[in-house]
Amino acid sequence: MQPIDLNTTIEISRAALVDLDASFLFQLGLFIVVALLLNQIIFKPLMKIEELRDQKTEKVYRDADKMDRDSKKAIADYEQQIADARRSGLENSQKTREAATAEGQSRVDASRTESDKRYNEALKRLELADAAAASDRARQSAALAKEIADKIVGAA
Repeated sequence: MQPIDLNTTIEISRAALVDLDASFLFQLGLFIVVALLLNQIIFKPLMKIEELRDQKTEKVYRDADKMDRDSKKAIADYEQQIADARRSGLENSQKTREAATAEGQSRVDASRTESDKRYNEALKRLELADAAAASDRARQSAALAKEIADKIVGAA
């Protein structure tokens, strides 16, 4: 390896420097024109597309949130309708049970009244039959007593 002398080092550092001449200004102008063209042709349309995509995505999220709220409301309404129907069914069942109980009690009362009436009629018939039988017995015993008395007196 050769030792590097001071003069070689200076030449290397000069070669690394950029010359500011007309070609640099031309390249700078060309860069600016290309940057402006790319901005108009590519970057702005891409930004517009991204903004539209963001708007559509936001709209989809809003629609999904609205659908979620609507479905929750529909579920709540459905559950309320089920609860109302259940309550109505229980009320109807209770009313039917009460009506059947009242009807049954009415029939029992009517049957009891009818049986009491029949019992009283039968009791009256028995009392009349008993009175008639007692009267008949009294008449028969009087007739029998007279017949016995006639036989005793006639035998004497």
